Amino acid sequence: MNISIRLATEEDIATILSLYKSLEEKDECISIDNAREIFNKMQKYPYHKVYVVEIENKIIGTFVLTILDYFAHNGKKAGILEDVVVDEKERSKGIGKIMLDFAIKECGKNNCYKLALSSNIKREKAHSFYEKNGFKLHGYSFWTEIKEG
Repeated sequence: MNISIRLATEEDIATILSLYKSLEEKDECISIDNAREIFNKMQKYPYHKVYVVEIENKIIGTFVLTILDYFAHNGKKAGILEDVVVDEKERSKGIGKIMLDFAIKECGKNNCYKLALSSNIKREKAHSFYEKNGFKLHGYSFWTEIKEG
């Protein structure tokens, strides 16, 4: 199995959206035009990258890695891993592990002191996967809905 990871391009957006839709509980999905606009905005950030995972030129996974600068921890950076998804037909084949290893290496190259991720509380299989791959449950994650305006 020849797996590769590369930066996503605008041409990959439709496939990425279909991967995300497989995880969504609702039928709602961002439009391709709106996704393109966001993708182009993301390109301007110092390190906010969308990656795709391919087998034989077919996209079977994606994730977003953001690396941020901080004052704490002697000015070291921190990585945030988001929107991790592998095509349903390709799960449990080691692809997720390859994705995590890639993100960890990128954070190491960029002098990060940690790589953090969050996962929906309902995704217990994902939690087990992350723990098996060295991630530790740490604290609580809180969020609040922001109303427009």
